[in-house]
Amino acid sequence: MYRSSISCKYISANVPDVGEPIAIPLQYFKPEKGIAMGSPISGTLAEIYLQLIEERYIKHWIENQNIVYYKRYVDDIFIIFDTSGINEETIKDNMNSIDEHLEFNP
Repeated sequence: MYRSSISCKYISANVPDVGEPIAIPLQYFKPEKGIAMGSPISGTLAEIYLQLIEERYIKHWIENQNIVYYKRYVDDIFIIFDTSGINEETIKDNMNSIDEHLEFNP
């Protein structure tokens, strides 16, 4: 059955994996937040944090059926949502307001 109010959107979460100095011509920059790039534990901690975000902030949208389908693989998120109940900008704005160090881009 075709429903015209369903929209499908691919969102990528840019999870910073920081900590090691980044070489910039003639200077070095060491981020103040995060875990060193390449650290064996950085991927695990990022996964735990994203699961916490899903449980606290996204679960209610799924239960209210504003988001019809939600799947995430590492930092790639696939969302199908009902446009009669919520729109892309609302989802993006709400997800980007969760943590100032995370950025979700459609």
